[in-house]
Amino acid sequence: MRAVLVLLLTWSAAAQATTVERLALPELVARAETIFVGSCTAIEEQTIDGRPYQLYRFRIAETLKGRPVAVAECHLPGGRVGGMRATYAGMPLFRVGDESVVFLSRPDDTGFAWPLGLGQGYFRILRDPQSGKARIQQMLDGLHLAEPGAAKAAAANDQTPLVPVEDFLRLVRDLVRAQMPATRPE
Repeated sequence: MRAVLVLLLTWSAAAQATTVERLALPELVARAETIFVGSCTAIEEQTIDGRPYQLYRFRIAETLKGRPVAVAECHLPGGRVGGMRATYAGMPLFRVGDESVVFLSRPDDTGFAWPLGLGQGYFRILRDPQSGKARIQQMLDGLHLAEPGAAKAAAANDQTPLVPVEDFLRLVRDLVRAQMPATRPE
């Protein structure tokens, strides 16, 4: 996988912050192999090469970019192994039942796709319990974002603004269309 990580993740049970390159929405769209709207339906703890991973399964409601599928999976480092829990700052933690928009990379050398820029590629859909209005929030917990070429990274604001879901999806669809090669009439 072509990593955008500025700081290589290592297996650790006590990570505090992870630094990654800041990705604006147009860049997330351009780099994503797949973008979907879906709900997490299952989380399975796994051990791969002695390290804990979590397999997340999603039921896809809409594919915004990539090959349309009914179910998607992603494997992310973290979880339980040998009675210990390993977590990585900035690594998305999906919950069963969560609705989200996910921007996935191409599969890496192990065949796993990752959310781009870790939490930058994870937008949780939140519904107001009284009005039912859906809003979206980027999940940046534990990330430090580095501007390309900058000497220092800045802590990400964990509480990004809530945006109406339809406005966000319209913008993503427009960006996907703008990046598609133009077809010429024959």
